[in-house]
Amino acid sequence: MSVIVVMKVPVDVDVFMRTLTERADEYERMQALAQAAGGRSHRYATGDGSGFLIDEWTSVDAFKGFFRRDDVVAFMASVGVDTDAERLILIGDAIDSPDRYDLNPAPATARLATTAAPGGASTAP
Repeated sequence: MSVIVVMKVPVDVDVFMRTLTERADEYERMQALAQAAGGRSHRYATGDGSGFLIDEWTSVDAFKGFFRRDDVVAFMASVGVDTDAERLILIGDAIDSPDRYDLNPAPATARLATTAAPGGASTAP
């Protein structure tokens, strides 16, 4: 069974947003690494000086292993994430339901502006 992960981190939103276009090739490299490590879906949101990662992973261990990689931590720091700050991480078992949908199959470059609300309990990787 896969898991859904929501991670909230402090981020310099201006720096982060700028890197999404200026360093798109590096994000695509991270995408390939994440998929090879067990990532199934991924998107970002920002709000109130925070960045939110909303992912689906094949397992909790796959998620934790990926985000413990030195190159991943270095990349996060280089795009504005405060990697020394505590992260809020929510993890739950993914379930299917009759009302599940995804109306956003557009290319990644068309999905850069998103928002999310904070909340929940922490589970550190």
